[in-house]
Amino acid sequence: MAQAFDQEKAMQFWERHLSGLDASVFPPLSSHLATPKADAKMEHYMSWPSSAQHRWSYATSLFRGALWSRDRPSVHVRGTATNGKVDRKELARRARTATEKKLQRLASAPACPNSDIEVALCEEATATFGMQVGISDGFFKLGGHSLLATKLICRVGDRLKARLTVKDVFDHPIFSELAVVIREGLQNAVPVTLNGSGNAKQGSAGVAPRNEMETMLCKEFANVLGMDVGVTDNFFDLGGHSLMATKLAARIGRRLNTTISVKEVFEHPIVFQLAKTLELAQSESDRGKHATLAEYTAFQLLSMKDSQGFIQNEIGPQLRFAHGGIQDVYPATHMQKAFLCDASTGHPKPLVPFYIDFPPDSDCATLVEACSSLVKRFDMFRTVVVEAAGELYQVVLEHFDLTIDDFRGACPSRAPLIRFTVLKQASSVRVLLCLSHALYDGLSLEHVVRDLHMLYKGRSLLPATQFSRYMQYMDHTRKAGCDFWRDVIKDTPITVLGDVGAGDGGRELEVGAARTLHATKIIDIPLQAVRSSSSITQATVFNAACAVVLSRETGAQDVVFGRIVSGRQGLPVSWQNIVGPCTNAVPASARIDNDESDDDDHNHRQMPRDMQDQYLLSLPFETLDFDEVRRSCTNWPATANNYACCVTYHDFSYHPESEMEQQRVEMGVLARKDALLKEEPVYDLGIAGEVEPDGVHLQVTVVAKTRLFSKERAAYLMDEVCRKLESLNSAL
Repeated sequence: MAQAFDQEKAMQFWERHLSGLDASVFPPLSSHLATPKADAKMEHYMSWPSSAQHRWSYATSLFRGALWSRDRPSVHVRGTATNGKVDRKELARRARTATEKKLQRLASAPACPNSDIEVALCEEATATFGMQVGISDGFFKLGGHSLLATKLICRVGDRLKARLTVKDVFDHPIFSELAVVIREGLQNAVPVTLNGSGNAKQGSAGVAPRNEMETMLCKEFANVLGMDVGVTDNFFDLGGHSLMATKLAARIGRRLNTTISVKEVFEHPIVFQLAKTLELAQSESDRGKHATLAEYTAFQLLSMKDSQGFIQNEIGPQLRFAHGGIQDVYPATHMQKAFLCDASTGHPKPLVPFYIDFPPDSDCATLVEACSSLVKRFDMFRTVVVEAAGELYQVVLEHFDLTIDDFRGACPSRAPLIRFTVLKQASSVRVLLCLSHALYDGLSLEHVVRDLHMLYKGRSLLPATQFSRYMQYMDHTRKAGCDFWRDVIKDTPITVLGDVGAGDGGRELEVGAARTLHATKIIDIPLQAVRSSSSITQATVFNAACAVVLSRETGAQDVVFGRIVSGRQGLPVSWQNIVGPCTNAVPASARIDNDESDDDDHNHRQMPRDMQDQYLLSLPFETLDFDEVRRSCTNWPATANNYACCVTYHDFSYHPESEMEQQRVEMGVLARKDALLKEEPVYDLGIAGEVEPDGVHLQVTVVAKTRLFSKERAAYLMDEVCRKLESLNSAL
C-alpha cells in the first residue's frame, strides 16, 4: 500500500534544507512574483525581513524545474585512468567535492518533494551521492553509475520496504519519476507463496522460498544482485553476469561449506532449479573432492632436488637488504614476467600509482601502522622477483622495512615491488600505493581497500589466504589442464594479424616515439541483449565477434587467440579472496565458416553458444599459462612468447570503496597516459570491451603495437568488431 503524505515529515524536510539560508543569495525581483503561499512558507521556516519575500517567491518558482545552474558542478579537467580513458569515478568525485564546497557557502535549493516517498528518496539519494539531491534531479547527471544504483536501491528498499531494481533506476533516472515507480510498486505488491497464500515478506519478489535451501539462495542472490529475489527469478534476467556469478558461487559455497562452480550458476540460473541441484549434490559423498588439496609446505613448488642449496647459493646472495629470512620460493608466472619488463627494451616497467583517500581528520600515525600491518598480512606484498639459473622466481620474505630509501635506483627485480607514502592534505589523508602489476589483479583491489580500512579501525581479521595457494592449485591442475587445452586447440596454429612490415619484426620507430596505438569507441548494448534471459553473456558475444573479425582478416577458418580470465573460477571457496596476480590469458578457439553471409542468423546464434560451452568447460583449467600451453598442448614455434591477439571484457569497478562506521574510504588510479604510450603493449593486438557505469554502453578499445599496425588499421579493426558485435546481438 502506498504511504500517505505526512505533513509533519514534510515540514521537517523543509526545516533541514531552508534553515540558515541567507536572503542575500536571491536576485532582486519585481513585486508581482510574490505570492501569499510563498510568504507564509517563508514566515514559518525563516526569520527573514519582508524585503526578502520577492526573492523567496522567485526561488520557489524555480524549484519545480531543476537546481540552479550555478549550483551545478563544473568539471573542466577530464580525469583519466591508467589506460588513458576518461575516469568516470574521478569525475564523479570531483563533482561531489565541488558541490560540497559550494554547500559550505550556500545551502542547497532542492525541488519540493510532496510526499513521504519523495522525501525519503531525496534523503537516501543524498546519502548515496554525498551531495544534496532534489526530487527533480537526474541520476546520471549527478554522476550515477551501476554501483551507486545498487547502493541506492538497497537504501530505499531498507527504508520503504519497496522492491526496486537497477533497471528501474536506469529506466527512470529522474527522481520524481522514480518515486512514482516506488509508489506503484508498493500499491501493486501482492507477495504470494507457491500455494497461493499471502504470507510472504512484503516487497519480496514473486514466489517465496519453501525450504531452507531456497531461503538461503534467495538471500545470496539478493546480496549479489542488490534486490529482492524470489524462487522463480532468473539470475541473468536480473542483470547477473560472469563476475557476479563468481561472487555468487563463492558466497553459496561458504554457506554450504563446499565448492560451487560458476558453471552450476550458468546451467541452473533460476533459484529453485539451483536449489534442487545443490540438494541432490549434497547427498553425494564425493562432492567437493576436486577442491580438496593437501596442506601446503613451503618450497614444495621448486623442482630441483636440493632446494635449500639452490636458495642459499642462487637466491640469497641477490637479496642485498634486510629481509628477516626467506619464507617461500616458487616460479614466476607467465603473466608476471610480462608485467615486470618491457618486451621491446628489457627495461623494468614502472609501478602503477594508486591512491586511497581517508577523511581529512584521520590519524596519520595509525594509518602508517595499518599500512605496515597490511604488508605483513599479504605474502604478495613481501615478494620480490629474482632471476636464477635462467628463470624468474618469486621470493616471499618474512619481513622487510618499506621505509628503507636504498631501494631507489636499485634493480626492480631485486627490490620490493611496492611503495607506501602517507600524505596529509587539506581535503583528505591520502595513501599513495605504488604497485607492480606482478603483485595484483583488478579483483584484488577491493580486498586491499577493505582490509586496510579495517586495520585502521583496529578490527581483527581472519588469516589471509596466501598467493602460494594459487600456485599450488595451478600445479595441481596442470596435467588435466594440458589434456583439456590440447583437445580444444587441436593443432590449430596461433592466429597472427599484422600490418606493414610485420614479417620482418615491424617498422623501425624513432627514439621517444609512442609504441602503442589506441582506438576507442563507445557503443550501445542493444536493449534485447541487456534484458535477454539467455545465459550467453555479453563477454562471450564480444569474444565471438572478435573471433569472426580475426577469421575474416586472416582468411583462416580456425582461429586461436588469447582470452583474459580472472584465474579464480576453479579455486576452492575459501581461496577466492586471494590478493595477487591471478589474472591469466587462456586460449580461445573458434571455427568460422567464412562462406556464410553476415545475415546468417543460425550461424550467429550457434557460434556464441559453442564459445560459451568452451568457456564453462575451461573454468577449472584457467590457471594454465601460455608457456605451458605452447610447450605441452601445441606445435607452436618456440619463438612464440605470447598470444599475438588477446581479448578482454570486464564489467567491474577498478575503484573500490569501503564504508565502515559512517566513514568512507575510496581508491583510484593516478593517470599516466603518456608513460603507457611509450611502453610496448604485451600483445601485438589487444581488443578490450569495458562496460560503462550506466550498464547500457560498452567502450571498445583496440590497443596495438605501433611498429606492426597503422592508425587506420587499428581504427578499422575496432569498427569491424563493433559492427560484428551488433549483428551477433541482434540474432540472440
